[in-house]
Amino acid sequence: MANTIKAACAIIYKPNTTNEILICQRSKYSKLHPLEWEILGGKYEPNETGEQCIIREIKEELNIDIIEPKLYHKQTHAYDYADVHLEFFKVKKYKGEMKNIVHEQIKWEKIENIKKYKFLEGDDEVIDMLIKSL
Repeated sequence: MANTIKAACAIIYKPNTTNEILICQRSKYSKLHPLEWEILGGKYEPNETGEQCIIREIKEELNIDIIEPKLYHKQTHAYDYADVHLEFFKVKKYKGEMKNIVHEQIKWEKIENIKKYKFLEGDDEVIDMLIKSL
C-alpha cells in the first residue's frame, strides 16, 4: 500500500492583478524534486484543517499572513513514493513583506506563461485549470 501525504497549496495572486501568481523553485538541496517549480504549500500537521495548514505554511516559508484563503480545487496525485492528497487555495490578500525563506527563488509570473517552467507533476492539473479560466 502506498504512503499517503496530505498537503495544502496556495495560489497567491500578485496584488491588484488577476493573471499573475507566485511560483516558487524548490531548493537544490530538497530531497524530493530539487529545483522543480511549485505552487507553494506543505504537509498538514496532525489535526489541522487545510486552511490552518496553508496559513501556517505560508507564514513559515514567506513570512506573510494570508487573508481568507478560498478552497479552489482538491485532487490526489500518485507519485512513486506516495499518494499526495492536495488542496489548492486561492489567496488574493495578504499582510506583511514577502521574504523568500526556503526556496531557490520565488517570482511573480503570468498564468499564461507558467507552462514554460518544470513544475511538480501534482501541480499540472490545477495549472491547466488556471490557464483555461483566463
